[in-house]
Amino acid sequence: DVNRVATQRIVNMLAPYRCVAVLGMSYTTRTAVTERSLDVDVTTALEGLGRIVLASDPTADPWSKIAPQDAVDQADAVLVATAHPEYVELDYLGKPTIDVWGVLPTAANVRRLGRWRLA
Repeated sequence: DVNRVATQRIVNMLAPYRCVAVLGMSYTTRTAVTERSLDVDVTTALEGLGRIVLASDPTADPWSKIAPQDAVDQADAVLVATAHPEYVELDYLGKPTIDVWGVLPTAANVRRLGRWRLA
């Protein structure tokens, strides 16, 4: 299953970090659907490893417990897991970041974590 392989790869890249911001929990942009969401699987796996996960999503209500910029500010690493347009404007503070869908501009204040993405 592609989602299982992708989830494990992302978890392996983020496992060294104590606190991870996961931006986007919905299955796709502008929907509240989280069923079969890679983002939820990654969050669950990281929490299972004892990591602190700060999940934020502008459309998936139960996951919107923290503002995206606050999540980035507090995290050691960031996963941009859904291509919500509001994530482009955040300050990533040079933190290690996985941009799964390639939505962040090259010039963004991001330290890319690996060269992998889904898109």
